[in-house]
Amino acid sequence: MHTAEATRARRAGAELARSLDLPVDDVVDLHDSNRLTVRLLPCDLVARIGRLEQGGAQLEVDRARRLAEVDAPLVPLDPRIPPQVHVRDGFEITLWTYYPTSRPELPPAAYADALARLHAAMRRADLAAPHVSTRVDQALALVDDAERTPRLTGADRSFLRATLAHLGAEIDRRGPQQLLHGEPHPGNVLDTPEGPLFIDLETCCTGPVEFDLAHAPAAVAAHYPEIDPDLLEDCRILTRALATTWRWDREDTLPDGELLAIGWLQQVRALMAHRGTARVQPTLTILCGLPGSGKTTAADRIIEATGASRLSADDWMARLGSSPWDEGLRDRIEQRQWQIGQELLAQGMSVVVEWGTWGRAERERLRVEARALGARVALRFLDADDDELLRRITSRGAEDPPITREQIRSYRALLQAPTADELALYDEPVIGRENRPRTRP
Repeated sequence: MHTAEATRARRAGAELARSLDLPVDDVVDLHDSNRLTVRLLPCDLVARIGRLEQGGAQLEVDRARRLAEVDAPLVPLDPRIPPQVHVRDGFEITLWTYYPTSRPELPPAAYADALARLHAAMRRADLAAPHVSTRVDQALALVDDAERTPRLTGADRSFLRATLAHLGAEIDRRGPQQLLHGEPHPGNVLDTPEGPLFIDLETCCTGPVEFDLAHAPAAVAAHYPEIDPDLLEDCRILTRALATTWRWDREDTLPDGELLAIGWLQQVRALMAHRGTARVQPTLTILCGLPGSGKTTAADRIIEATGASRLSADDWMARLGSSPWDEGLRDRIEQRQWQIGQELLAQGMSVVVEWGTWGRAERERLRVEARALGARVALRFLDADDDELLRRITSRGAEDPPITREQIRSYRALLQAPTADELALYDEPVIGRENRPRTRP
């Protein structure tokens, strides 16, 4: 929600609770997207607040009540209040039980077990919901509406349209179909003292269970029974393509939505390029060097040889039309890129980090986190003398204002060049393409 609207929504939620004789002294934001979710204190309940014209709240309440009857692992409506939708100041408000979370991250086996139990309950519930294809049709309509998606280029628009249409048709014809949560990503499952519980039933749909599983971390799939790995791969690409499409909507208000639009589109391209290929252990290649040291050329060669995906803040900044000197934006981009990089590594795809990584602590963090995902990690240090760096920088003319000799000297003073001991912690680079085609059903 926009700031002024969110302020009104918080006030409406607090006033509603007080009118029900529940004390409210503080309102704490939990999540803000198309609905604002807040915690009201000290009565300690959760209010989900949406625009009245948006609708959908009554449907969510009805689904929650029916699924509770079949023992679905869901956060229930607050038992102190009749299970209904409340209308106040132009908002529809529903009130839910608050649960503290036990762990910051749910273990994959527990996540898979909770999702399997949710799906079993949903098969017993006999509830109607639109098919996944309806969501695909909505995304296609948005892609085809240039007024609503003015930042999409022609090539990107064509790529998204083709990806959505092809994968939507594939998923429509494959796998048993049943009621699904629709978006059971980590933000919609709480690790509570009573076990994992799901929230947000607004997105329920019908389709194969692989569509739900595609929203979970990659490690969860290994613990879910009897899945189709090829269908799961297609569902993962489709769910990311759908989320990417929403980010290109000019009315989208998700924080960092423009960065996500660019990054997720790059991710969808990488996933489609590797679709149907046999996965081996992925490699993270970290490139360390000053401007002009040859990182882009080295990345190009690695990508050509291995099919890896590039993480380059400069690429995104150029697409945004931003100054390469905006260090705050650069930091945000690198954080978003590493989130995407970790997802790609977890799915068996190699990645090249082209940030420069001047500090050893940054390189160490990347190495440890990539190894935790089962990836090999290679480090390449690229260097040249100051005269050569300046010549290359001047020749490419990418910076405005241009980098000076004095800046190169200051950068070199900040650079923590890898030592022999540090380089010994890394794997040798992989030569040749890492992914081999496999036959698709």
